[in-house]
Amino acid sequence: MSITRNISGKCPKCSGDLNIKIWDSVNAVYHPEEKEKIMKSELFKVECDSCGSEIALEYPCRYQDTDNHIMIYLIPDFSEDQVNELNDDLENISMPKMMEENKFRVVGNCDELIEKILIFGCDKRDRPIELCKKKVLKDLKIKDSNISPVAILYNHNSEGEYFSFIGCKDENGEVLKVPFDKELYKSLDIELVNRDAYKEGLYMVVDGSWASTLMKQ
Repeated sequence: MSITRNISGKCPKCSGDLNIKIWDSVNAVYHPEEKEKIMKSELFKVECDSCGSEIALEYPCRYQDTDNHIMIYLIPDFSEDQVNELNDDLENISMPKMMEENKFRVVGNCDELIEKILIFGCDKRDRPIELCKKKVLKDLKIKDSNISPVAILYNHNSEGEYFSFIGCKDENGEVLKVPFDKELYKSLDIELVNRDAYKEGLYMVVDGSWASTLMKQ
C-alpha cells in the first residue's frame, strides 16, 4: 500500500501556510493514479492557496510496482552510506522468493525516477541504456566538442524512442533529441549478459557514473 503523511510549511513566494501531502511510498499497483501523477511531474508539487504559486518538492519516496518487479527509491542528493543502509535493511529481512529478482534502484531526482519507470515499463533494461547514452554522447562530441548536457534521459512517445539531451538545444531552439538506436541497445545488452552483469537483489545506482566505471573494467 502507499504511505502518506501531512506536514506544514511556508510558501517561498508569499510565506503563506502550506499543507503538504508527503508520499513516503507509492504502490503503482494499488494506486495507479499516483503513478500517472509521477509521470506527469505532478505528485511532487504543491500549490499555495494564498498566491497560487506551484512549488516543486523532492523528498525521499519509495516507488513500488510489483507487476513489473521494480522498487525504486527516490533520495535527493543521496550518499553511498544511504544506499548501503537500504541494502542492510534488505539483507536483514526474510525476502519472499518472488522478490529476489526485483530490480532495486536508487535515483536522485524526479526526472530519473520517471525515466526508470519508462524503461522498465516497456520491458527494457537500464544498464545497456546507460551505456547507449555514453556512446551517443561520444559520437555527438566528435561533431560538436562543446556539447555538454546537464542530463541525458530516455523517453518515448507515439513517434518512437529517443534520448533528450537536457541543457542542449537543436536548430529550432528545442531540447535536443537523438533517436534511440535499437541495434546498439541489443548489442550492449548481449555484451552485458556475456559479462554476467545482470545480478539483482540489492539496491543499485545505475547511472552515468555506473556506466563510466563499467567501461573502465
